[in-house]
This record gives sequence, C-alpha cells and structure tokens, in this order.
Amino acid sequence: MAPSKSPTVSDKDVVALIKKGVSINDAAAQLKTTPSAMAGMYFKLESVADPSLKIVGTPKQVAKGIVEGRNEGVRWEKLAARSDKSVKEVKEIFEGATGIPAIESYSGKGRRFDGSAPAKKAPAAKKTPVGRKPATKATPKARTRAERAKKTGNPS
Repeated sequence: MAPSKSPTVSDKDVVALIKKGVSINDAAAQLKTTPSAMAGMYFKLESVADPSLKIVGTPKQVAKGIVEGRNEGVRWEKLAARSDKSVKEVKEIFEGATGIPAIESYSGKGRRFDGSAPAKKAPAAKKTPVGRKPATKATPKARTRAERAKKTGNPS
C-alpha cells in the first residue's frame, strides 16, 4: 500500500484565508491539511498578508519589535516568522534587550511553568457514595457448630 500524499497548499491560498480572517483550524479543514501544518504556514505567511507585522530594521529596532510583540502576548514562533529568525535567536534577542530570561516571559493559556502564578484550583466536588455501602463493624460470624450453638443459646 503506497503512502497517501497530502495535497499541496499554495501560499496564495493561505494568504487569502489569512486576509479573510479564517481560523487555523477552519483553514486546515478547507485546504484538507492538518492544523499543525496550517499553523506553520499561517505564522510564515502572516507578514505577507499584513506587511505591517514584519519586524525589520537595525538590530536595535528588531529587538524593540520583538520585546513589544512579546509584551502583547505574541508567541515565539510568530515573532520568529515575523523577524525572519529562528525561535532560539528571537529568545536570545529578547533576553539581551530586556535582561529577563525567556522562560519568565509567559504568553499563553494554562499555568506558568516558572511557578509565578499557580493554577486556580477547581472547587472540590461533593463526594457521594457509589456502589456498596461502607462496611460497619459487626460481630464476627461463628465458625464452628459449637460457637453457633453458644451464640444462639441452644445447648445441644
């Protein structure tokens, strides 16, 4: 059985969907590709669809653009695509410009991995017994015929 080939997606199609404001998941469904592949294309072509997002200029201007983007909550991958650099380079530029380690720059959902903001605990659910009732302390059963007779008061 030959492996199935995924359909090729043109940059032009992706740029058109970005300009329409179509979400990554909807675009992936329309173009019959995976959301993860579509996310990479979206990040790469976002600055093509909207040139104002491109981070260019002197190293100082690029650093300023990266810091501003990160402060607005833009992901490292998007900043890398907008500045035409790798994620590692973007993080190094951010750290050099701010003096803050990249791991402490949080952007996203869920808990922060540096421990600075613990996740909110869900209220405890009320426990209701399920299935068998809990065992109560009962007198042990008589094991022999003599013990049973003694228990019932039968002297036979």
